[in-house]
Amino acid sequence: MLAAGADEAVLALRGCCFSALTEQAPEKLKDIPAFSVLLNRLFFPSESEKVETTLAALREMPGLRFIYFSDPAVVPAAEQLGMKEKLIYRPETLLTSRADARWWQNRGIHGVSVSPLLTEQEVRDILPAARCELTMHGYLMMTVSRRPLLSAWAEYRHRDLAMKEKKFLLREEKRQEHMPVFESEAGTMIFTDFIQESFGYAGEFAAADRFYIDGTFLNEDLLADTVTAYRQIMTGADAASVSAEYMKRWGDMPFSTGYYGQKTIR
Repeated sequence: MLAAGADEAVLALRGCCFSALTEQAPEKLKDIPAFSVLLNRLFFPSESEKVETTLAALREMPGLRFIYFSDPAVVPAAEQLGMKEKLIYRPETLLTSRADARWWQNRGIHGVSVSPLLTEQEVRDILPAARCELTMHGYLMMTVSRRPLLSAWAEYRHRDLAMKEKKFLLREEKRQEHMPVFESEAGTMIFTDFIQESFGYAGEFAAADRFYIDGTFLNEDLLADTVTAYRQIMTGADAASVSAEYMKRWGDMPFSTGYYGQKTIR
């Protein structure tokens, strides 16, 4: 991904995140030149030592850029280790207003990740309030439950889910689309039935501090082409032309511009 044009790779830490991505142990990150990590699950009070130990191990990694978190308890632990400026608040769908963004920015962290379930105008209203990251591309996480819902369903149905990664597709009774569902030790995650794409909005959102591409469920070729496409747009290429070329190869995937042109409540 770095070779394709990404500034850094975002990696999932084992036991520390809501993610369907491959999980890594902190000691395996030493040789990666530029990376951030997901530390974005909620932690019980009894796990405070785990958070502190993980942060201390990350501090020794020269390639570490940023740490994504959603649990406020991560902030004081990072502050004690002199790492607060590396934090990016990423609560998935919860950061939805300028006041949210400004409050977190005033806590002394690096910045915030804006909810991707907002309209274009709502996103633009938030951008001046803080150093904002926008999720531009990928399946979007819709909800997280601490409950192991797939395992419970399998037990109820007497089905065998003897697999490392429990991923399935969920269809609502009145809809034809299928939403990816994933279970890990942190809980159950449900994602959108579409892949967010924002090629035509990259210029509108140029004031953002960072663009985030979520590779969950995307194969490596698709992900690399996605990174390259956004890099081309950011360096001056025509967004419509780049999007058209991209869709020639990947247009059979369920792409959507999501909620940019829709009212938040319909």
